[in-house]
Amino acid sequence: MTGIKVLLMMGCPEVPIQTSIALYLSHKLNKSGFDVTVAGNDAVIKLLKVSDIDGYYVKKWLISIKP
Repeated sequence: MTGIKVLLMMGCPEVPIQTSIALYLSHKLNKSGFDVTVAGNDAVIKLLKVSDIDGYYVKKWLISIKP
């Protein structure tokens, strides 16, 4: 499967495992050929960027989803 677009939409980072799962899933989907974008509010995106400083796991971001 190549080029299929996937959007991982993250909510408020209350559950500690959320950041780890998002990084893992993004990486696995990218390696499988999916076009992955991670979206979320400011808090989620900041946590993910701190966890993946070099952009190894997450390649594309959609920043600051607000209600």
